[in-house]
Amino acid sequence: MACTWGANKNQSWNLTSVGDWTSVTTNGIAQNRTHGPTHELLTAGGSSVTTDVKGNITSLPTTLRPAGATTALLLTWDFDNQLASADINTIRLIRPNTSFIRGCCGSRIQ
Repeated sequence: MACTWGANKNQSWNLTSVGDWTSVTTNGIAQNRTHGPTHELLTAGGSSVTTDVKGNITSLPTTLRPAGATTALLLTWDFDNQLASADINTIRLIRPNTSFIRGCCGSRIQ
């Protein structure tokens, strides 16, 4: 599968028969990925992706972060598997730490 946008920008993916990405190539730079038995992402570009017992990603390595990131993205999840916070200290495009508060019906209120 491949996609091209703009001048000299392209991306292609190699997929398994069940749809797991074995590699993605962006503008000629390949990144290999591995997946577990339930298709969860385990590694990307040689760096580990960590998850909690419910399968939520808790640490996203720099290989999956925007250019300029120097540390992993740390995520926390609430009881209902909704994103509770994201520690994005290395990218200053938005506030250094972002947290979410949800109301009694599950909608995000802050």
